[in-house]
Amino acid sequence: MRIFSVVVLVVFSVGAIVAEWQSLVKGFADVGGSVLMFNLLSLGLGYGTARSMSLDRRIVIAIAFQLGIRSAVLSIYVAMTSLNDMRFALPAAVYSITMVLLGLSFGIWVRGRKEGLSEKPSALVDANEIVHTVR
Repeated sequence: MRIFSVVVLVVFSVGAIVAEWQSLVKGFADVGGSVLMFNLLSLGLGYGTARSMSLDRRIVIAIAFQLGIRSAVLSIYVAMTSLNDMRFALPAAVYSITMVLLGLSFGIWVRGRKEGLSEKPSALVDANEIVHTVR
């Protein structure tokens, strides 16, 4: 089911990009700088804050992704159906494109950067681990 969901999302995203290519190009010129700054600040704030709390490496990365990657599909849907104005969907559409590229870049950067982040056990442990430890 997860693969099906991804395929549907990709098909709708590609369809929207192709159908509104000229608007996206103009929209990126209008809001691209702000959208890129917002995405970079979100990723950086999530990463920096989690790292300053000396959390496990996997949790630091998860928090950064959670703050930096958001679903713009709902924003686009509301703008196009309820508001009937593509102009309101442009920031979300531009964000949905840039977040994938920046998220991928962040993932590659963080994957190659292992120093400074601990691989200590997470505070969230499996219940089976607790049972085996108690015995």
